[in-house]
Amino acid sequence: MKITIVTSAFIPLPPAGGGAIEKVWDGLSREFARRGHDVTVFCNRPPGLSPSETVEGVKFHRIRSLRQARSAYANVLRAVPYATTVLSRLEEADVLVVNDTATLALLPPMSENLGKLVINLQRLPKGPAMRVLYAKAWKLAAVSEAVRQAVLDAVPDLLDRTVVIGNPSAVEVFRERGGERAPEGDKTIFYTGRIHPEKGLHLLARAFRRVAAEFPAAKLRLVGESRIDRGGGGETYLAELRASLEGLDAQILPPVNDAGGLANTLREARYYCYPSLAESGETFGVAVLEACASGLVPIVSDLPAFRELVTNGETGFVFDHRKPDPETELVASLRKVLSLPCEELWRLGAAASRRAMNFSFEKIASRYLELFAEAAA
Repeated sequence: MKITIVTSAFIPLPPAGGGAIEKVWDGLSREFARRGHDVTVFCNRPPGLSPSETVEGVKFHRIRSLRQARSAYANVLRAVPYATTVLSRLEEADVLVVNDTATLALLPPMSENLGKLVINLQRLPKGPAMRVLYAKAWKLAAVSEAVRQAVLDAVPDLLDRTVVIGNPSAVEVFRERGGERAPEGDKTIFYTGRIHPEKGLHLLARAFRRVAAEFPAAKLRLVGESRIDRGGGGETYLAELRASLEGLDAQILPPVNDAGGLANTLREARYYCYPSLAESGETFGVAVLEACASGLVPIVSDLPAFRELVTNGETGFVFDHRKPDPETELVASLRKVLSLPCEELWRLGAAASRRAMNFSFEKIASRYLELFAEAAA
């Protein structure tokens, strides 16, 4: 099959400095090519990367774009020149996967010669404009049941075009390197992802200060991107976090972008916390998937996006971030997990890792290719 993939105007492939969605499609495109398919990817071009090259059988076309802004609406406008260039270069294909809103908006409704349009829903549908844009799709690939439910609520007439295909990660790499855990007695808690207010890290910082008084060996490591143009919350938020963690064994570290390096980083932990407050932003949780694959015991907020990975008491713990005092709820979960005996930690971590194996690149690529085969038939 001939497959064309259009990713964000702002983050390159391979991703540098973040980009969970871009990691997904970078890995999937290579898996498609490995299986003999003709794969072309359009993506952002940062300084130092070639405008066109073939890597592992994937033809990458990189296009310069403006830097990312804070506002989602501003970003759509900033992506218009990128989208215009992409559309001028698209060729005939069996399938066209689009992950860029500006490209989707400018794509002519009758463009099946470019491939049956598959929109990868990594976000919850919002606003009447989405109804118009999604109506162009042959299929909507929702990354979780939470997103599928949002489609049902927002655009029920498109439900029959919607399928659920989760996000993959290099789970085998994380499982393999997660076999060696930090030594017994270690109390290191990790977070990986964007350093952004919607991730609830200010809540985690306050909760950790309370927990650290009870568990002197507790450590906190926040690993991720803070730059606004790479999806972070910026220098002001970073400074606020550092101030709130002053005097504690806590560090805010730069992102680790390759799977092997991140897997090695997670080996230094026994616990993981992803306290996101993004009610309409979280749809699956690749970072949580990677932690689960590593055998860490995750603590997550009660967002529907995490329910396919974390079941309270079975593969981790869930705290209710909607309560009047979410900080105290998170403190209770941190206390619980930090007090667990080693045997229980291993049991929970092993269960989380087994569940994560359902989301390998190989398995998720197979599901997409089954869908694409319908388009090509």
